[in-house]
Order: sequence, then structure tokens, then C-alpha cells
Amino acid sequence: MPATLPTRDYERAHQACHKSGLIWKELVKFQKTYWHWAKADPSIKDLPAFMATLPADLPEIHSHTQQAIVDDLLDAVATGSTL
Repeated sequence: MPATLPTRDYERAHQACHKSGLIWKELVKFQKTYWHWAKADPSIKDLPAFMATLPADLPEIHSHTQQAIVDDLLDAVATGSTL
């Protein structure tokens, strides 16, 4: 039997997913620009520092979620580099 959420919880989960996707998109753009400019991967400290420069209305999610997005991007890059 599938789990169901009350409408308000579903809306909050959907909004959080959308915000995470927007932050992911901005981090990927930064990563591509960094690659073009520096010819190297950004460091583990560069991505969170970049997140601090995002518009105030964009990263309205918990800092642990922001860190998880950074970690996922770094994992994706590492995985892609081994292919």
C-alpha cells in the first residue's frame, strides 16, 4: 500500500524538492563556469561558498539539505570522471 501525505505536507515536500532542484541547477552552472575558467574542479569549499552568494530567496532550505545537494553534485562529478 503506498504512503500518502496530507495535502499540506505534500505541498511542503513538493516545494522543498523544487527549491533543491533550483539550487542544483545554479551549482551546475557554477561548476561549468569554474571548469571553463580554472580548468579544474571546484574544491569542497568553493561550492558552499558559492551557495552563500545565491539570491536570498533561493536557498530557503535547511543548511543540511544545502550540504546534501553539494555532496550529491560532488559525487556526480566523481562518478562521471571515472566513466
